[in-house]
Amino acid sequence: MSSSDCPQVFQLGLQHERDLVRLLLDLDPASRASRFNCVADDVYLLRHARKAIATGTWLAGIFVEQRLRGLVEVYDIGHAGCVETAFLVEQNWRRQGLGMALLKAAMQ
Repeated sequence: MSSSDCPQVFQLGLQHERDLVRLLLDLDPASRASRFNCVADDVYLLRHARKAIATGTWLAGIFVEQRLRGLVEVYDIGHAGCVETAFLVEQNWRRQGLGMALLKAAMQ
């Protein structure tokens, strides 16, 4: 991806669960700990993927080379107009604009 490319963000649904699971399971231990604030084993990540697909207010991702490389999860936390977001970009795809594209999409 060149710096002039604008990554396209796609809303994720049930049909993307396999892509989400692959992205999560491919995380190295440090990235897992950073994202989930705990030691997240494969079982934990599988449960998280299912829960995110089922309960997330809005999930979106960026596909590069036909693989999910970045993800934003948005959850309604119950306070009027307040949401919680979590971002994840595959390590080899960081610093290439994916995170910013996900942030801009989440803000809309």
